[in-house]
Amino acid sequence: MNTLSRFTSRTPYACRSSFAAHQAAGDIDANSAGAEGGRVLFSSCKGETHTHKQGLKQLFRRLRSMYRPEKLESRDDFTLDNLRSASILVLGCPKDKFSTTEFQVLKKYVQLGGSILVLMGEGGEARAGTNINYWLEEYGLSVNPDSVVRTTHFKYMHPKEVLISDGILNRGILNAVGKGPGNQDQDEDFRMKARQAFDGTGLDYVYPHGATLSVSKPAVPIMSSGKIAYPMNRPLGEWSRS
Repeated sequence: MNTLSRFTSRTPYACRSSFAAHQAAGDIDANSAGAEGGRVLFSSCKGETHTHKQGLKQLFRRLRSMYRPEKLESRDDFTLDNLRSASILVLGCPKDKFSTTEFQVLKKYVQLGGSILVLMGEGGEARAGTNINYWLEEYGLSVNPDSVVRTTHFKYMHPKEVLISDGILNRGILNAVGKGPGNQDQDEDFRMKARQAFDGTGLDYVYPHGATLSVSKPAVPIMSSGKIAYPMNRPLGEWSRS
């Protein structure tokens, strides 16, 4: 499953990494933790396959210690007044089409400083039956109608359960999960050499049943399929700012 951050694996770890990246970027106030923490909306009103009830259930529970995860279950609640107080909206592979009014709500929400985490699966919007690309393309990204597969057998039996070891395109991802050179107990010379030698490694992740992404400015790719998977070196996660 694709990760389109800000607007970006079916794995809970990838979701947690993206959420941590938002906090590192300052989109979520780390000081507003616990019961008074940032409001995180998990949508289930657009036919999402991954919601607070399934797929993202574990993530929903873990966020309770630091943030305020809430459910967005009714289309009647899909309004700017309801979204504007949320730090981030999670769309876990929507299968229903969005109306023009709903796209306008999302656009205004982002303009007001809100963040949106969009997750999609293999086959893109065509297979899901949604029209999310129409809105995503405004920000320089879209989900392709393809699937990522591994070219060598390792650890996982299904060819679409792809273990990627060299797919990190942005060092901020490593810093967000505590694996960057700045988090090592080493001197500054070591950290500088580590940053200069950055090759996309440092964080392994599994990308199951996901598609590739197309990216253009102002979007920035943050994760890729690496050199082992096919298609090779294609964006899997992107971040964009309005």
